[in-house]
Amino acid sequence: MNNDYIIPKAKLFGVFFSHEMWYNQGMKNEINNRVNDGHVKTLALYGVFTAAIALLTLFASIPLPAGSGGAYLNAGDAAIYAAAWALGPIGGAVTAGVGSALADILHGSVVYAPATLIIKALMGLLTGLLLKRVRLAAPAIAGLVMPAGYFAFEYLVYRESAVFGLWTNAIQYVFGVAAGIVLIAALSRVFPKKDGRAIKRSIAEHGRRLISDGLTEGTGGNISCFDRASGLVYITPTTMPYDEIGEGDIPVYRLDGTPVEKPHEPSMELEMHLNIYRQRADVNAVVHTHSPALKALAELDENPLGLPAASVYPVGSAELAEGCIAHMGSAPAVLLRAHGAVFTGRDLKEAFGRAVEYERAAKDLSEQKGV
Repeated sequence: MNNDYIIPKAKLFGVFFSHEMWYNQGMKNEINNRVNDGHVKTLALYGVFTAAIALLTLFASIPLPAGSGGAYLNAGDAAIYAAAWALGPIGGAVTAGVGSALADILHGSVVYAPATLIIKALMGLLTGLLLKRVRLAAPAIAGLVMPAGYFAFEYLVYRESAVFGLWTNAIQYVFGVAAGIVLIAALSRVFPKKDGRAIKRSIAEHGRRLISDGLTEGTGGNISCFDRASGLVYITPTTMPYDEIGEGDIPVYRLDGTPVEKPHEPSMELEMHLNIYRQRADVNAVVHTHSPALKALAELDENPLGLPAASVYPVGSAELAEGCIAHMGSAPAVLLRAHGAVFTGRDLKEAFGRAVEYERAAKDLSEQKGV
C-alpha cells in the first residue's frame, strides 16, 4: 500500500464526515464537556433530592394525636424511595442520609441526627438495591430499617421508653411506604426508564445489521450497551449467528464482570467492553466490527481518518482489553491492527452510525486510491 493516497483531513471531513466529530483536540474537549455536564447534572439531582427530603420531612407533616410525644407523620420517607428510584443505591443513600439528618437538625432534634443519618442512608441504599429485584415491594422491605433502627437507637439512649416510639414509627412506616409506592409509580409513568428487554432487542437488531451492512462476517464482532441507571451491561453472546440472536439470548453483566443473566456465554471480548465503560463516562454503547476496508487502513503508519490504531493483540485477551482503551483514549473509535475496529457512542444508534460511516469512507478511499 502506498501512502501517497492520503488526503487532508479537512477534505475528507467535507466529503465523508460533515456530521462526525474528529479525533483532535476539539474531540477531546467535546467529550470532556459532555462528561462534565453529566457530573453537573448528577450533582444537581443530588441537591434537589436532598433538599426535597429535608423539606418534605419538615413541612409535609401531620402531627400525631396527643400522647405521641410530639411525633408526626411526614412525606420525607416517600422522597427517599423516589430518590433511590431516580439515583440508584448510592444516590439514594447519600441524599436520604444527608437530607433526613439536616431535617432533624433544623427541627431541633440534634441528638437524633447521627442515628437518622445512618438509618435513612440504609433505607435509601436498600431501596435502590431492591427496586430492580422486587420492584414496588422494595419500599416495604427497605422501610423496615426505620422502625428497627430507631428502636435500637432509643433503647441505647432511653432504655425502656424506646418501646413507646415503636407504634409511632410503625405508623410512619406504613404511611411512608404507601406514599413512596404511589410516588414511584407516578414517576415511572412520567419518566419511564429504559427497559432491559428493549435494550436486548436493540442489540439483536443491530447484530443483524452488522452482517447486512457489511461490517463483519459470520459471528465476528460484538455489540454491547451500558445502562448506567441500573449498572448493567448487555452484550452479544459468543459464536452465535446474528440472525439467530433474540432478546432472550443476550447475556447481562455488572461492571465488575459479575453475571446477572447468562443464557449463553458472553462475547469473548466482554472485558474489552467493560474496560471502556469503566474509563469512559461519556460512552453507553460499543460496537466492535471486522470491517474489511478499515482493517486495511489500520495497517498504515498514519491513516487518513485520524483514528488511533492499536497494536496486534490476541483476540479476547486481557492485553486486548487493556490495549484497546489505552490507544483509544478520548477518541470516538480505535482501529485494531489485523483485527477490525471498535466504535463508541452515547447510545447504540450513535456508535453503530459511526461504524457505518467510517467503513463507508474507508471503502471510498480504497476505491479512489487503489488501496
